[in-house]
Amino acid sequence: MTIAAFEAQASWLPTVVGLRCAAVRTDGEHLISLYFGELRAADDDLDAERVITLDGAWRVEQGESIIAASEDPDDEREEFLNELLDKHLDRVDVTRPGYDLALVFEETLIVRCFPIDSLEYADDIDDPEDAEISWWVDGDGVPDDWETARAE
Repeated sequence: MTIAAFEAQASWLPTVVGLRCAAVRTDGEHLISLYFGELRAADDDLDAERVITLDGAWRVEQGESIIAASEDPDDEREEFLNELLDKHLDRVDVTRPGYDLALVFEETLIVRCFPIDSLEYADDIDDPEDAEISWWVDGDGVPDDWETARAE
């Protein structure tokens, strides 16, 4: 993901604020998807008004504790990830230049994602396959490409 893609994805984050987390899914490894708003079935999978997906280094904090992280075994973190269910997203913060993401939920729950590949911060890259994708927004009206920003 280039700087332009990070900025475009950051422009979509405010559209998730205020929505309720309706589901949390993992791939059994590092990827986690948070589904916001009304859930819909879509080809043997879930879809929702908005989906924020994190890939790579992430963690879930509750107050002063880290309750789940990307390196934890999926079966051991599942109960803690379920703490996000039915919580509303109160705020999103993107810290530059690293594009660290903080999803702040009610009841002192925070999900953080840390992009860790320096290629992600390039102005342009030779091969799009070279860049790791660390977080992005999907959902109703969100373009399929990562570099289209939300019209303000």
